[in-house]
Amino acid sequence: MIVSALRILPAALLLAACGATPANTAAAVTKRDVMATKDAAAPTATPGSNDTGSPASRNDKLAGEHATIVAELRRLLVGTDATLDGAAITDVAQIDACRTRFVTDKGATNIEWAKGGNITPRDEAGRELNDLPASDGAHILSVKTGEEADGVSGAVGLLVGECGGGE
Repeated sequence: MIVSALRILPAALLLAACGATPANTAAAVTKRDVMATKDAAAPTATPGSNDTGSPASRNDKLAGEHATIVAELRRLLVGTDATLDGAAITDVAQIDACRTRFVTDKGATNIEWAKGGNITPRDEAGRELNDLPASDGAHILSVKTGEEADGVSGAVGLLVGECGGGE
């Protein structure tokens, strides 16, 4: 409890100087301290185990996080005027943590995010174009400029960055 009090005091003093009352902020800071302490106190995994520290577990966690991103890509791309290599996108599915399958009217294309490099979208004629990496070369993802395109570019950037392609 002494550690929590020592963490709260500087924050309370800083907030008091900004006009906040320590009585109102102490509970929020204490709750945050408890959560941080729980995280810090969590046991670390031994190398090679299938716990949070193992490479397999990290890949599983990354795959889980990327499943959410791929689901968002599916929402933004399927049933819209988005295209891959000029063909309407009919599905977007995760293969594994760093590969995603885009299905179009012409067939399926496996995107390999680790090969992405620095993907920077470009605007042409009211559309945002991204060159998506695959083993057979780049595939052009085209989305009408606007909020959806911003969401797609953000998702693509996260996938490339977390898979090591943005280095």
